[in-house]
Amino acid sequence: RVLDDDTTQPCPDDIEIDQSALSCKFVRIPVAEMNDNTMEQVISTTYLKQRERNFPQSELVSVRIDNIDFDGVYASQTIPFTTPEIGISWRIMIISPVPVRAEDTIMPGDVTFALLLAITSVGFAVCSSLLILFMKNRREKEIIASDWRFTGTFLTGCVLLNLACLFMIGPNTDAFCLTRMWVIHFCFVFALAPL
Repeated sequence: RVLDDDTTQPCPDDIEIDQSALSCKFVRIPVAEMNDNTMEQVISTTYLKQRERNFPQSELVSVRIDNIDFDGVYASQTIPFTTPEIGISWRIMIISPVPVRAEDTIMPGDVTFALLLAITSVGFAVCSSLLILFMKNRREKEIIASDWRFTGTFLTGCVLLNLACLFMIGPNTDAFCLTRMWVIHFCFVFALAPL
């Protein structure tokens, strides 16, 4: 709502003001032109990015806005909404703030770096030793009875699972985040599948 005689001024909402003395009207502003405050800037920038990507429904579109106080990105998704009975055809845009932190990385020199390296090394050494001993003695009666192929695959999965922990070291890049998300689960399934 804006004033009739000056459309740059919003119509006051204060109850004490005599609304009958003011002449107000509703003006629809295109989303791409909204820029009065931080939230409008977020909405318009996200809308333009969604429009640039042709409003994908099955994926999130991320937007980083540099000149606002929020240190992170906004994840957005659009959903079409149509009601033919009354002629409505809208796109509902959902925007969620996603904070980005730098302190969740494990870099060389951190205390957790040495701890992760120590645990990974011990786990790798123990599992590798067991796997080597197991494979050397696979012709023994006790090892044959334990089905050495499945147990060997399990131990190989444990070796890989310990090595997969090394992917936790390094900066948070897109490639590392995707690798971290899949490699530990893949190695875990690889280790447990023979059981």
